[in-house]
Amino acid sequence: MKNQTFTVKDGREGAVLILLYGFEKGIGLREIEREVLAGSNLNRPAVSFMTELVRGTLERLLTIDYCIGKFSKTAVRKMKPLIRSDLRVAVYQLLYLTKTPASAVVNTAVTIAGQHGFTGLKGFVNGLLRNISRCRDELIEEVSSAKDPEVRYSVPSFVIDLLTADYGEEKTEKILAAIQEKKPLSGFAVTKNMSREDLLSALEKEGFQAVPDVTLSAAFSLAGSGAGITETKSFKKGAFYICDRSSMADGEALLKILPSLPENNIKLLDICASPGGKSVQAADILSARGEVISRDVSEKKVARIRENAERTGLSNIHPEVADATVFDPASEGAYDAVIADVPCSGLGVMGMKPDIRYRQDEKSMSDIVALQRSILKNAVAYVKAGGYMIYSTCTLHKKENEDHRHFVESSGFTLVSEETRFPDEGPWGGFYTAVLRKN
Repeated sequence: MKNQTFTVKDGREGAVLILLYGFEKGIGLREIEREVLAGSNLNRPAVSFMTELVRGTLERLLTIDYCIGKFSKTAVRKMKPLIRSDLRVAVYQLLYLTKTPASAVVNTAVTIAGQHGFTGLKGFVNGLLRNISRCRDELIEEVSSAKDPEVRYSVPSFVIDLLTADYGEEKTEKILAAIQEKKPLSGFAVTKNMSREDLLSALEKEGFQAVPDVTLSAAFSLAGSGAGITETKSFKKGAFYICDRSSMADGEALLKILPSLPENNIKLLDICASPGGKSVQAADILSARGEVISRDVSEKKVARIRENAERTGLSNIHPEVADATVFDPASEGAYDAVIADVPCSGLGVMGMKPDIRYRQDEKSMSDIVALQRSILKNAVAYVKAGGYMIYSTCTLHKKENEDHRHFVESSGFTLVSEETRFPDEGPWGGFYTAVLRKN
């Protein structure tokens, strides 16, 4: 990466490179997107288009590969990575973004192939995409009525089987259909800096339409893609934090238990805190009543927490580098509340982070469950008698949720509340939260 420079002419080429390096080569979608934006001079519409192409292609990846496979003698997995990424983005456009003329989509894909050293494959790219364009309506019908849900919803069979085992076929079908629906971008006002009412007015002046949430006093959602929202003056001043509506559940839980916490000097530990959204929300809620110790495993992760703490100006957030799987004797019985939003499989937010679904297998699931348990074994010890554990994940997998809640209960806690939010039941991703009080 140190020797790689990304200079792209438009959002279409940017999307291909983000998929190639961020997804295919596993460097990370956000990291490559930052590199592309840093090396190019794309305006807001181009950035928005690039983001839509990347996300849409990943959301429909297995469906796209199925369609490519119908017209290619070369298996998709055996194609050159650049050509594979180029074709995937183009097929997504041909099938799902029909505003762009098919001829323009095809010509751009052919040009990108040539510009990146694959002149000899320009004819292959051209012929395949023109065939798919001609059969577009038939392909859409074939995919929508396919018996195989992997093709219909672009979710690997392993993930489908896992959800079916937990919730049955009917509920799983609803979940899979819901993750294909676009959810509004959401966030919460940092009320220390600006009230939600003032924030919504400020965002409107900057060209964004924000709608207040009816159930959480600080939350809001955005109409439109939200592209460029982090470049606004309001964001840079720390007036809000962008996150999924469901991930604010920990803050809601904290608000509910707040009357049971001490009047002053509350100590809250956010044990797996990066990038810091829950720490920001908790610190804003506690205000002068307490402080948030915000930990994660590496300096790189903690730097993101520190960045958000500094941006929002919340001086009661104290970022620390600490491995949650390593017991900290100094933390034993030291906290009035512990937020354990642990690393998880992310199966609840496949709609917002579509690449997650392609990275799961039996080993990865076993490893993540073991990691979660190792963190919880330490976290339960850090809660004072009478204090609270807020356990949460952004997955729907019961081994990562209810099974761990049972473990916390067996460690001397009483369940106060428990909730699973499903993506088919509202404008949010899937999320699990359990609040437990230490006996």
